[in-house]
Amino acid sequence: MDLTPLAPRAGQPLQPANLTSAATGRRRLIGVSNSNLVYFMNFSVSTAKDACNLIDAGAQQILVKMPATLHVAGGEGLVTLIIHETKGCREENPVEMTSMFRTNFNTDFYVFCSMNESVCEAYYDKETLIPALKGLYRRSMLTVEDLSDRCLVDGAPQENGAACCKECREEYVLEGCECHDPEDGQLHCFPADATVRVLGRTNAVRMDELQYGDLVRSVDRSTGSVSYKPVYLFGHRESAGSRRYVHIATAAGRTLAATSGHFVPVCVEGCTAEQLTLGAAVMQNRRAGNIRVGDVVLTADPSPAFETVESVELLAAKGAFNPYVRGADLIVDGVVASPHSDWILDSVAPAWMVPYLPYIYEALLAPVYGLYCIVGPATAEWLAHGLRLAESGASPAGGHAGYWAVLAGMAAPLSLTALLLGRTTAAALKKRV
Repeated sequence: MDLTPLAPRAGQPLQPANLTSAATGRRRLIGVSNSNLVYFMNFSVSTAKDACNLIDAGAQQILVKMPATLHVAGGEGLVTLIIHETKGCREENPVEMTSMFRTNFNTDFYVFCSMNESVCEAYYDKETLIPALKGLYRRSMLTVEDLSDRCLVDGAPQENGAACCKECREEYVLEGCECHDPEDGQLHCFPADATVRVLGRTNAVRMDELQYGDLVRSVDRSTGSVSYKPVYLFGHRESAGSRRYVHIATAAGRTLAATSGHFVPVCVEGCTAEQLTLGAAVMQNRRAGNIRVGDVVLTADPSPAFETVESVELLAAKGAFNPYVRGADLIVDGVVASPHSDWILDSVAPAWMVPYLPYIYEALLAPVYGLYCIVGPATAEWLAHGLRLAESGASPAGGHAGYWAVLAGMAAPLSLTALLLGRTTAAALKKRV
């Protein structure tokens, strides 16, 4: 069964498990307490009926392809469900359907379907989630506690049903529609499991596998064509720790994960295939945290095309990686995204300037790219990360001082080399004379 079109509803993890039977009005006879059940996802009754048909045909195990946001890390989203018990499948007009099954990694799941509401809710027993797997969930949704503890004043809900915060508590900062820990806000990037295409590599390359000098498949801003650009800098390369990422899913099933301050090109005019081919489509850089359902983003998998945003969710993911290419936008998991994010001007730039900040930042990084072209990938990596110059200048908190420190730090070894080379050359010329 293919469940990839389904997605967890933002905000749904907030509700406690309802173990009251719609048919009897009493607690369902299952050997697990309410506190042990953790919400997983919901889906339509028609999907449950498809599973019932397989069970009626004699199937005792069902292979399921899960939505991308629910993948187990390192997996392909395929999970085997071993059916232990079902009720209501064979009834002609059931009031409800229930089932209990176990996955191939030995986690127990319970599904409760209400015929009146035409929806099924799936929960898993957290006591059966083995310790080795607890850290393997690729992404997990924010809980109600995260929102209620951080949000001071609630705003109108988002179109996808997620809670929206209008004002944060004192120790948090508002980014888009969510309240964040200021320390988390210092990293603006992509998660470790986000992928790009690299010239000469058959399979997609994860962010935590990407290297300086890799030629990454990108969309050239000047021509709109797909080209390959070298990675000349990483603003961040952090494998450890989980962070909150905005997950932007398109109607075609592609999902881009980026921090809320990262820039993503959005089409605002001429969003048709014809206009795209003519180069007449009007694109505007927008922070990922400000993208909404219905916005039109550019994809390039394999060729450039426009796709409508179907859902926007705030989920957790591991790692933080921010590769830079020159004169182009990255293609991350099939969706076009700017290499640029919040930096030194965001706190002072007026609203009208925000869409142009990626171009300003690219101009500011021109000297860094020039150094990369002179010294090559290996030396550029040593200068940026061996001396931790990239990390010191990549944070918005570093301000202008951080930017100049990076330039000075990266240029100093090169200047010293040039000075020594110049003196050696001068001495050699004097000897000849």
